Amino acid sequence: MGEELDKMISLYLTILGHVSSKYEFLDDEITPQQVRMLEYINKVPNCSMSQICDFFNLSPSRATRIINKLVKTNFIQRQHSEEDRRKVILSITNQGTQKIFKRRELRLDVLGNLFRNLTSEDIEVQTKILKKLVIE
Repeated sequence: MGEELDKMISLYLTILGHVSSKYEFLDDEITPQQVRMLEYINKVPNCSMSQICDFFNLSPSRATRIINKLVKTNFIQRQHSEEDRRKVILSITNQGTQKIFKRRELRLDVLGNLFRNLTSEDIEVQTKILKKLVIE
């Protein structure tokens, strides 16, 4: 089992390196954590800072630092709730939406090329395996 696990880990790292190398040319001003947060804000329009903290398991100060960078780069905007001025509402900007779209296109291109030789059965098996890994 140990040797098989070593082979699997080696293959996984090879794939990870291949995918990562494709992102290097982006010369992005956005980190992977900021991308995940931007995608979350896109999926959950008008979310609050507390939702961000809960979902990403971040302290309010850490979440605020990340959000500040996304606001500074004009990927999201921050507004105060009309019902409760203490509550901060976050929403994605057009520039943020474009950033997500650009990264999704690249992801589909890179992963599509990586998986192009897989059959639908291969993809089904791989999906089941990945779901087991994510759930555990």
